Amino acid sequence: MKKGGATSIRSGGAFTLIEVMVAVLILGMVLASLYGTWRIILTSTEAALRITARAQRARMATATIEQAPFVGDVVPEQHQALLLLWGK
Repeated sequence: MKKGGATSIRSGGAFTLIEVMVAVLILGMVLASLYGTWRIILTSTEAALRITARAQRARMATATIEQAPFVGDVVPEQHQALLLLWGK
């Protein structure tokens, strides 16, 4: 016993209920922040994939249009054949 007659409450080395509750609260806060960060990463990744796919489709369409033969771009041999077909 101590001089004032008070004994130590903590004698067995176990955690008190308050300490356990504080630890669970801190763990919950850490897990909540990790979950929020994970959701942001997933959402950002999905958005980036959508944007990338849209840009790739635009590039492919542009390349297809640029490589397509136009009616006005006829070589002379084809031009003569077209004139014969049209009767001119």
